[in-house]
Amino acid sequence: SIFIDEIDIQDGRYQLVLKILKILAADNNVPLSICDVGCGKGRYLKNLISEMPEHCYCATDISENVMKNITGVKEKKIGNLTSIPYEDERFDYVYVCEALEHALNIKASIQECLRILRPKGMLLIIDKPVEKLGKLQIQDWERWIDDKQIREIASEAGAKIDIVQSVPYEGKDDGLFRAWILQKN
Repeated sequence: SIFIDEIDIQDGRYQLVLKILKILAADNNVPLSICDVGCGKGRYLKNLISEMPEHCYCATDISENVMKNITGVKEKKIGNLTSIPYEDERFDYVYVCEALEHALNIKASIQECLRILRPKGMLLIIDKPVEKLGKLQIQDWERWIDDKQIREIASEAGAKIDIVQSVPYEGKDDGLFRAWILQKN
């Protein structure tokens, strides 16, 4: 019950996920393979499948129970951020929304997302930046994201990186959400 079922199609987080998919689709002119890592109940997937059904969608989450009502995907597999149960270079687009903050090892998690990404593919991470710690009450195990760390991980992987400083959400644009967009070489 703590996982949210829906995301408004006007929400800035969803709009960014969709925007990158549209860019990749326009560049490739073929159906793409997409993976939602840490998908929860599939709220992003539900909207994407409705808007762009021609693509191949897959999902992974640590909980089979949370994923039980996800429909329209080719595959859904139990996994975690450091052990994603898909083969190397399978996906054109991988996105992780509000899940990286739960990773015990952010570097290993991003490396694992890049592992399943094809060359020239895009990894989108939407999460909370470390500068906003204190804005919300969080658990001791949560890790908010540091731009410097993400830049270093991208550099080590030979990936290009863009950072969107503030991603609007639920009618707000206060910097609570940031996006890190990595393109694999």
